[in-house]
Amino acid sequence: MSEILVIARLRVMATDALLLSHRNMVQDLEPNRTGLTGITTWRSIESDGGIMQIMRYADKEAADAGLRALVESKAGPLVASVTIDPPDVAVVTPKKQSGKRLEDVPVGAFASLAIRFSDPGQQEDLEMDTDEVLAELAFIPGYLGSLWGDNIALPEEIVSFVLWATQDALLSSIPNTHKVKIQKWRKAF
Repeated sequence: MSEILVIARLRVMATDALLLSHRNMVQDLEPNRTGLTGITTWRSIESDGGIMQIMRYADKEAADAGLRALVESKAGPLVASVTIDPPDVAVVTPKKQSGKRLEDVPVGAFASLAIRFSDPGQQEDLEMDTDEVLAELAFIPGYLGSLWGDNIALPEEIVSFVLWATQDALLSSIPNTHKVKIQKWRKAF
């Protein structure tokens, strides 16, 4: 896959209308008219006020151009005016996708997000483990799809998403004892 995902997680004090306005501004930036292939916004189901915006670009050059345009646009200050913390941004190269894509699940669907780190030289083992875990999760009723890849800036960081039809399906996928923090999200638009 030559696609690139830009994942921005942050806490905000903003209505969905304001977030939708921001998303539309991002989509309308000149470089995004050709290089941006999908954009979704998710709200944390925790009470932390978290949102996550995921932008799918055709390739690294398109992602770089889109991010440069975002920084130079009016959308950047708009985000800064409603954020509680600085955004946590990861640029991810997808390695494997199964089932529905993030953009194709309906509004109201759920996602689990896990970020795992390998020891130096152990990235391949973590990638194989991630692939196995996601393949097993596909058998849980309510599974819609999954995606995993590595962070371009830190290849030892593996980012994975699993998409769920319901919150019950999402919660049933998380074992009582697990070593990895699983973030839980609901698609806003």
